[in-house]
Amino acid sequence: MPIHRAVPPLLLDTTSNGKAFVVRVDRLVVVSLHGPKSPFTDEDQWTEVTAKAIYGAEALEKVSSSRAKSGAVVTTFRAVSRGVDMISALSSSLPCAPGRPCTNLMVPWSVTVRVIGNRGNSESNPRD
Repeated sequence: MPIHRAVPPLLLDTTSNGKAFVVRVDRLVVVSLHGPKSPFTDEDQWTEVTAKAIYGAEALEKVSSSRAKSGAVVTTFRAVSRGVDMISALSSSLPCAPGRPCTNLMVPWSVTVRVIGNRGNSESNPRD
């Protein structure tokens, strides 16, 4: 009887920006983006985290997403098929104090995820 090992999710955060990762089909990818909370508003500082195919079919499927008042966004994807996806979000600059001029700077965050393997042949299965 083969031994199956649980594979931890790939954890991505603000320090992952601009990097590339490789995962196998069925692995979870968790994106946790934390931004500074504005002293002037309770608005979230991160946009929705999205995944779009850049090679082949969409390889990642969104499983869940949550947003906190602190400005944090946590989104979980599952690798569902071979391909290459870009996961991205935008962080807005902190809002300025009322009556003060400020910029509306949007800072991009993105990573590239290549998914390898086939369904039913995940990382918990040593056969590839």
